[in-house]
Amino acid sequence: MNIGINNMSFYRISLPSLEEVRKSIINQDISPDAKKRASDFVDQLQIKGDINGDGTITRAEYDQFINSKKLSAEVGNQNKWLLKLIDEKGEKLKATPLAPTALGPYLYEQIGVKGLTEDYQKKYNKVLESGLKINFDDLDSNNQAMSKIDLAYKRLLAIEESKKTGIPIVVVLDSFDNPFVAHGNQIAKRDIEKKGLIPLNYDLFQEGLSGCSEIVNEVIGLKQKGVNIQSFNLSISQQDRLTVTQLKKALEKDGIVQAGAIRDDGSNLVNYKSQIRDWLLNGKRGVYGPVIPGLEQLKAGNKYHLITIFNKLAAHSINFVNAAGNHGPGTINVYSFVQGATPVGALNSSGQVAVYTSETPLNQEHAVVKGNHIRIYEQDSGKIRHDYGGDGVYDEDLPLAYNPYNTDQQESLSNLDTLKLADKKVVQDLQARLTGLAADNSYPIQPVGVDFEGYVFKKKDLELIKKDIELIRQKNNNNLIMSEFLIREINTAQKRFSGDIGSFIRNNPVYPLYSFNQILVNPDNGKLQFIYKSPIEGTSFAAPQIAVEKATVPSN
Repeated sequence: MNIGINNMSFYRISLPSLEEVRKSIINQDISPDAKKRASDFVDQLQIKGDINGDGTITRAEYDQFINSKKLSAEVGNQNKWLLKLIDEKGEKLKATPLAPTALGPYLYEQIGVKGLTEDYQKKYNKVLESGLKINFDDLDSNNQAMSKIDLAYKRLLAIEESKKTGIPIVVVLDSFDNPFVAHGNQIAKRDIEKKGLIPLNYDLFQEGLSGCSEIVNEVIGLKQKGVNIQSFNLSISQQDRLTVTQLKKALEKDGIVQAGAIRDDGSNLVNYKSQIRDWLLNGKRGVYGPVIPGLEQLKAGNKYHLITIFNKLAAHSINFVNAAGNHGPGTINVYSFVQGATPVGALNSSGQVAVYTSETPLNQEHAVVKGNHIRIYEQDSGKIRHDYGGDGVYDEDLPLAYNPYNTDQQESLSNLDTLKLADKKVVQDLQARLTGLAADNSYPIQPVGVDFEGYVFKKKDLELIKKDIELIRQKNNNNLIMSEFLIREINTAQKRFSGDIGSFIRNNPVYPLYSFNQILVNPDNGKLQFIYKSPIEGTSFAAPQIAVEKATVPSN
């Protein structure tokens, strides 16, 4: 177990208090080497521990620092005195602890959290006073608790703004917890806020499928109290690879329709929506076996249960709008059979149905999907900036710690700190090595090496290096065995810079790096910038546009 998880209780440490820790180390009756190791640890903590830059180190930031250093339990046992010393300097914030039943015993017994900071306590109290719910469970960490409180508090602010201004609300049930994907944030800001409406955001993965019933009941309750909720947007689809052919065969097998009643191309499928919905909710489940595995899973699982839940919205004049899905023509998103559902397909920028759209006659609405999503992580910044429309205006900064479900992300991004720009001497040494290889007909199999691991070469240096590599290839009739080690290192450095970071991923299996496709150097500070830029695609970005259109029309 990593140190700092169970044996410390502070709420935060101010950076000046670490100076007192450093002075206390000098007075310890330990060896000079032990004093140096302890002082080095405090130095690193002071430099790296304050991730959000507010002059303090929170408990979550401390745990993240410990994990990034891969400190073992053995190391922790050897330095209990130091951990205790740091803990004694921690400032206990004034916060009324929540009842253990509110956040679950895991928070109290396993990681020793005694309460929330004052700011989160106030948010939590305001949410509870409003009648909105925050669903905690025994597996929640402190970061998860804070993330859920933040999202619920934003809902409270959105409701208050709508009451004050009369602006309609669009409910967004999506994923909001991952700063690399930021799917729900993107939809809420790009497709709803920028169209002048107010998003009311619920995280499907924080709440879980079992929490959907409470979400829908809360939304209906708000509507009954006069909150101007007009649309409910579900951008996460569920196809189970269900095709028109599979559905037609199953309906005929169960006697819901006569053989041949539904056309092979599904063109009259819309006429049978109510029968199919009733069949999904009340028909046989788990009887199709390997013949139609999608339906086997569907009818044995919880999708039919969610259809029942979402059906409630229509009775309260709340438009249910869902993404048609991205599995191509002839495939079906089963949520399209919800009472009053509006499944939405995507059009490309030229107005044609996008090739990825799950397209059947059930899709009676389409919207053009265009634009770019750009995000930047700058080395040591601790935040990912998002431009959701590709207009050069960054809409949101999300802290890395915002995603409580991926504990590896902070550690893996901290590995980027080992990357550095190749200095002039490294470039010169490398060019001399290559020039020597080009002039030497013996071509040693393993050249005496400079380890280039961790270096990112500037583009102009890479161009010079590539010329030397090409010279070697030409002189040796493209036989690369003499420098395969060196070539691999340079190619890796080049790919790190140019944007193809696949080889870096393979050598360093770090999931978050998949979230970027280009590496640049900030000319102002010399730090690496990991950038993702991609055209926006997917029916999930078509659906909210129709949800907005329906929300601007007064409900009946």
